[in-house]
This record gives sequence, structure tokens and C-alpha cells, in this order.
Amino acid sequence: MKKFLSILLLSTSLFCANNDLRLESKIYYEIAKELTQKQKPKIYMQSSIHSIVEFSSNFNIVQECAEADIIFVTHQREIKKECQGKIFFGSRYKTLQKEQTVGAFFWQKGRPNILFYKSRLDRYGIRLNPHFIKYIDNEK
Repeated sequence: MKKFLSILLLSTSLFCANNDLRLESKIYYEIAKELTQKQKPKIYMQSSIHSIVEFSSNFNIVQECAEADIIFVTHQREIKKECQGKIFFGSRYKTLQKEQTVGAFFWQKGRPNILFYKSRLDRYGIRLNPHFIKYIDNEK
């Protein structure tokens, strides 16, 4: 009986984790599609984002940032010269400290958060659909 309960709990937790990754991947996809206006955006990841790698069918993952439509950043590393002028989107709140980053998707207190900075969107000439308006903020 203990083995059965252990297996049940393990499989349930794996199923929930997999659903969380699917949800996160879908959020990243909707953001990338909105920012690039492409159905299958070319993305470059500064560091691997597990949910995108796991469920990458909606993305065209490229190995060079010069080929990308959008760059997902995870750290405050220096940006390569060939990446300049591309749309940057963060996977952590801290990535918003870089001026090139137009927004970020991050988890806070167990909840997903999306934040875009209006001035940065304006710099790239990006106009978001009305359902994204609630995520736009002015820089502090």
C-alpha cells in the first residue's frame, strides 16, 4: 500500500510540474508572438529556459542571436554586439534593470507575473493587443 501511495504521489507531482511547464511555455509563446507579430518566432535564449526547451513546438529556436526575432534573457550578462537592436524579454524580474529589456515574465510568491515597460515598448514601436494592456507599467 505504501508503494502504491508513493507512486501515486510521485506521478501526480510530475503531472502537475509538467502542466506548469506547459503553461509557462504557452505564456512565453503568447508574449513572443505578440512582441514579434510572428506565428512561429525565432528565439534565442541567453540561457536555457526549461519550459521552452521542453515544449518548443511553437518556437523556432536559433543558435545565434543575430538570427533571432526575440532574445530571452535570464541574467544581467553583457549583450553581444550582434544582438544589439533585437527585442529582449526577461525571464526574471532582475533582467528589467537592463534598458534593452522590454519586459519580463517571472514567478513571484508562486504566481506568474508579466510586466512590460511602456517607454521601452515605444522605443521598438511595439503596440500590444488590449488583453496585454494590464501588464504595461511606467518605469520607476
